Amino acid sequence: MSQIRIGTLLSAIPALAFVLVSACATSSARAPGPPKTLVDLESAALKSSDPAAQLVLAAAYLQSDRAQAAASLLEKMVAAPGHPAEAAYFLGVAYEGLERSGDARHQYSAYLQQGKAPRLRRAARGRVEALARSDLERALRSAVAQEASLGTTTPDSRVVGVFPFLNSLGGSLAPLGRALAELLTTDLSQTDRLRVVERAQVQRLLDEIRLAQSGSVDPATAVRAGRLLGAGRIVQGSVDGSEAQLRLQAAVVSVATSELQMKASASQQGAAVQLMMMQNNLALELYGALGIELTVAERERVMRQPTQNVQALLAFGFGLEAEDAGSFREAVRHYRRAAELDPGFTEAGAALERAEAAEDDTNSLAQLLLEGVRELESDLLLALIARSRFLSVGTIVPDPKGRDPVPEMLGTEGFDRRSLLNFLIRRPQ
Repeated sequence: MSQIRIGTLLSAIPALAFVLVSACATSSARAPGPPKTLVDLESAALKSSDPAAQLVLAAAYLQSDRAQAAASLLEKMVAAPGHPAEAAYFLGVAYEGLERSGDARHQYSAYLQQGKAPRLRRAARGRVEALARSDLERALRSAVAQEASLGTTTPDSRVVGVFPFLNSLGGSLAPLGRALAELLTTDLSQTDRLRVVERAQVQRLLDEIRLAQSGSVDPATAVRAGRLLGAGRIVQGSVDGSEAQLRLQAAVVSVATSELQMKASASQQGAAVQLMMMQNNLALELYGALGIELTVAERERVMRQPTQNVQALLAFGFGLEAEDAGSFREAVRHYRRAAELDPGFTEAGAALERAEAAEDDTNSLAQLLLEGVRELESDLLLALIARSRFLSVGTIVPDPKGRDPVPEMLGTEGFDRRSLLNFLIRRPQ
């Protein structure tokens, strides 16, 4: 496994391997001894059709720095109908070890669709967010590095990027710039006749090319950013005035012609309490400026107001600022405040979940593997014991709620549950 060697970080695979393989034997068979090498485990597990044994073998491969072998085994498992959800989780870990981050994200997302274990869901959600951020940053750095070659390309005019609103208000209203850009990005995404670049992607690009703190974005810089984003048009907005009388403005810059399209502009004015209606109307004007006539259904979606609570919107904006800066704990605090101020503000709730996942994600690959092994130990093991012919005699398997069956089967009743992780599978010399 390149760069990160799981085997040097994780000291053991639990005796679960022995129990799972033993449990696949018939009642007339003599129980085998614990596997002494990975070869023994391969031989025993591959003869079994039980998916739990296959998962243990995959975990052993990962522990032994054989990510490709684990991936090959797990790929067959996830391709089969009715496979255990944990197979996708372990495959995500294997793909990360192989530096296939896009495939890892896909598998973690697949686990989130099927898996129920809280700790694995938390770990998978954190990795999805972390890998998305790293993939985006890598792509943007690559685009900047190849910027010269983009000068001869003509970006698609159907792709639109929304810049953060320029904001001269300051103080408690300062976060409106990002909040309005996020809401406008959502509103302009309500038709399939446009593809709108995610606000976070725009913001990261501006940070990368050091435009975010410039105080203004002229047509030339908008064109540069548009080419890097693959956007044919850029929407640049501004908010100024006072809480009693706000003014929202937005204009469209054509990346192909490098011109600010003065006819393609929009403007709204009103008190802060009317902010959401003003933002909705600004979006409708921009659709007209972009030459798109909305259907009735599309218009209704655009006019949906995610919140009418200005304080909730401001807290949301502060959360976006903190998240963009990588301060996830602070972002969680602001998003939670926004959700508390308006429980119906679904965008704040989704952002809170995203920031919590990013805050939680401190896992190395070894820790991710350890979480998966613990889940096998706590869930799949007991399920296998319950259905195993080898252990089907009622008095042999004690009540899991009363005593721990694993030490009793292994003859190690004096051990606590954590000691399962202290049994080593020795690698071949």
